[in-house]
Amino acid sequence: MSASHQFMLFVGDGDPMDRMLENILKNFLESVLTGVLDFQMVSVIEHPELSQEFNIMSLPTLIKLQPTPAQRFVGDLSRLDELAAKLGVDYQPQSLNKVRSDLMRR
Repeated sequence: MSASHQFMLFVGDGDPMDRMLENILKNFLESVLTGVLDFQMVSVIEHPELSQEFNIMSLPTLIKLQPTPAQRFVGDLSRLDELAAKLGVDYQPQSLNKVRSDLMRR
């Protein structure tokens, strides 16, 4: 089964802050998107060839590959409401509250 939504998050070395960002974004996307989500975090230190292939110039960078058209989100990814608007998804404040609640339980 292929993913209906495919994202790649490019980060530095995959440190704890990168892992936290990965969890926040993945939980957020799962809460606002329907269908199968393929979410990969890529360390540019471990995979410089991918950073070159995708022309990564700044970190963090989130790339939406599917559905097309592809989109890039660079820099501060903490504004989930802005990210939702740019993705064109229905954003409900309770979605964000659920993400925050889920993260606080971990």
